[in-house]
Amino acid sequence: MDDLERIELSAVLDFFAAAPPDVLRALDLAVLDLGDAAAFSIGAHPKMLLFNRVLGLEEGDAALPQIERWFASRGCTFALSIRTGADLEGVLDERGYRRGTAFMKFRRGIEQPPVRRSPLRTEQIREERGGDYGTFVAALFGLGSPLDRWFAALCTRARWACFAAFDESRLIGTAAAHFADTRWRLHLVCAPTSSAHWRQIGF
Repeated sequence: MDDLERIELSAVLDFFAAAPPDVLRALDLAVLDLGDAAAFSIGAHPKMLLFNRVLGLEEGDAALPQIERWFASRGCTFALSIRTGADLEGVLDERGYRRGTAFMKFRRGIEQPPVRRSPLRTEQIREERGGDYGTFVAALFGLGSPLDRWFAALCTRARWACFAAFDESRLIGTAAAHFADTRWRLHLVCAPTSSAHWRQIGF
């Protein structure tokens, strides 16, 4: 498996494991172990493809019937995330899958990035502001509780670091990094609330 796929799979599985028990039940969260791959699902939101997805599947169609039955039993639409050019692409075309929106993944070195000046400030979010962090992220998904408490749980979880951008005292953007082995992957970036804030950040 490509290392970016492996790190993303590690992050998603740990994100699902971070859900408090009552959140797990309320959102009907579930994971299907497929060996080197996994399927994960949020039954409370059966059309949310970001959280009803398969990662790590590389080649062959042996697991597809099991995957299809599992999501069907949960009443969920799902997506298969595969790398461009994977042998599985042709198999999926033959089975009637259609191409959807791609996720962007990228690598960068460990050198310091260029300094960008901005009136905004950023800080790592700890337990005391975890509720604000979770509320902001959930709102961007158009949802509230208990999704907010799921995201808030990352702020105190090992191998995660959560960050927020502030315009004076107002929280306007969030991000989270998941650490896997000696590599890390910026797993989640939740957008600022206005185009002006995008410009201030430097995009």
